[in-house]
Amino acid sequence: MSWYNSCMSFKHINLNLYEGGLFFKNIFAFFDREQPDVVSLQEVFDGKDSGLAEKGKMEIGNAIFSRYPITSTVSNDFGISYGEFSAHPPTGDFGTHPKNIQCCEIAIEGTTYTICNLHGIWGLDGGDSPERLEMSRRIVDLVKGKKKLILSGDFNLKPDTQTIRNIDNHLINVYGGELTTSFNLAHKNLEKYPGYATAVVDMVFASSDIVVLEKKVASDDVSDHLAFVIQFE
Repeated sequence: MSWYNSCMSFKHINLNLYEGGLFFKNIFAFFDREQPDVVSLQEVFDGKDSGLAEKGKMEIGNAIFSRYPITSTVSNDFGISYGEFSAHPPTGDFGTHPKNIQCCEIAIEGTTYTICNLHGIWGLDGGDSPERLEMSRRIVDLVKGKKKLILSGDFNLKPDTQTIRNIDNHLINVYGGELTTSFNLAHKNLEKYPGYATAVVDMVFASSDIVVLEKKVASDDVSDHLAFVIQFE
């Protein structure tokens, strides 16, 4: 099945940009080739937009871009609210970084889709914790019972956790158990952190009423994470 079909469809890309986009030339070439309709990004550095002043000094966060009209938005922080923080903490503990989920409604050819973009609570262990379980409960409150919903992002934990199983009860994991890792290992020190080779932290979920026409994990060198490209009907 080709990427372009006679039925109405749209292409969605999820990507953790890696500290605001360290490979912008490659990223622009990738987007130019793929021509996505909706893009969910994590680790987006700010554009010094004075209109964001009411939220404080936000150095990094999430962003959703769409060719189609965005009709409403909502954002929820997990634990630590967005504000000033060190992008490179001297202790190496990124648990001090704020994380959130943002959701927006997008009108596509007369149908409203809810697109949710998550950057999950950080931790090297990748397992359940009280904070992550609470995160999953709050995510479920946002997504349960919703139609035409897509949730994607860097969850910062393993798929075989109760945190993810809580989400599995309400949405379909588009890639399921197909992936070995969601990292671009060319940018990971596997001698120091061998766990990256078998870590799947980036995921895409969809409500059961959405049809996946085609999906792939792009091999483009655009980040230390892999880009997920999905054509939805």
